[in-house]
Order: sequence, then C-alpha cells, then structure tokens
Amino acid sequence: MTLENQHLDRKSLRKVTGKSANWQELASDCVCFANSAGGKLLIGIEDGAEQPPAEQRVEPGLLDTLRRRVQELTVNVIVAPRLVTAENGGQYVELTVAKAFGVASTSDGRYFLRVGDSCQPVLGDDVMRLLNERPGVPWEALSNLQVPRTAVDAGKQTELVQRLRASDRVKANTKEKSDPELLDHYV
Repeated sequence: MTLENQHLDRKSLRKVTGKSANWQELASDCVCFANSAGGKLLIGIEDGAEQPPAEQRVEPGLLDTLRRRVQELTVNVIVAPRLVTAENGGQYVELTVAKAFGVASTSDGRYFLRVGDSCQPVLGDDVMRLLNERPGVPWEALSNLQVPRTAVDAGKQTELVQRLRASDRVKANTKEKSDPELLDHYV
C-alpha cells in the first residue's frame, strides 16, 4: 500500500460505526475526491498503518449503509464500496469515489477540494471558479460503448476521419496518422 496522497486516504472503521460515527466528515471527504480527480478511501485502516488489524471484520451491511449515507449527505457524488480482505486476514472497505461530472457538494451546501493529502474547504469566489472550471463532461472523458469498428456505419466513420483531418483544431502531426491510428487516438 502507499501513503496517503491526492487519490488515497485512510479512515478508521470507528468513523462509520458505533456512537463515534462521523458521517458528515465522510461526506466531506467524498466531496473532496469528487471535486478533484476521484480517489479511494480505505475505511478500516488507521493512519500510518499498512493493513487493518488482523482480527478486524466488517459487517456486510456496512457497504449498503455507506452507499446510502453518502448519497443522502452529498450532491453529485458517486461511490462504490467494496469489502477487501488484507493479506493478514483483516477486513476493510475500499470506498471508490468517482470524479464528479459537475460540482460536488455536501447536502448542506459546503464545497471541498482535495489538495495533496488533505481536504480543503472551497469558499467565496473560489466556489464560482470551481463552478466555471467544471461546466460539464468533456467529450474526451466519456467512455465508449465498446462497439467494434466493424459494427459502425462505414460512411459515418469515413466522414469523421475527413472532418478530423479538415479541422483547424487538430494538430498537424495527428492528421498524419493512418485512419485506424486517428480513430484510436480519439477513442
């Protein structure tokens, strides 16, 4: 495992279980990752530790609780919890937070951004800057539908290649690629 960084953070299992559960802090952490490039929260591994305690077991219902509580406490945040058993036999939750397509916030209107290995609040004019920098989903970030090229309309494919080569927004060295290379370049 690696140290905490821009894309990885560790949280004690106590942060999401029992009387010491702090759901607002978890929501803030998820917003941080969503407003950055996404990331993972390793819930059940203490700060500075490489693995969870060997005897630690995670209640299976916690995965649904995590998903539900994060959804209730955030806006534009998508999470995917997964139960992981470490090499030492201890269990923890790997909570993957997707990069938000828009701007993520807590349900009470607070904004956060992951900077290095910490979560920073976004206030005042910086909120407007964040909103302006993330107007929507760039087409490059959209995933393809895994349709093989043989199933694509050949006429439309040819037209796309011609338009790419004619565009003043495509670099000259990119235009020099063969048709299959050009299509690979633009996924």
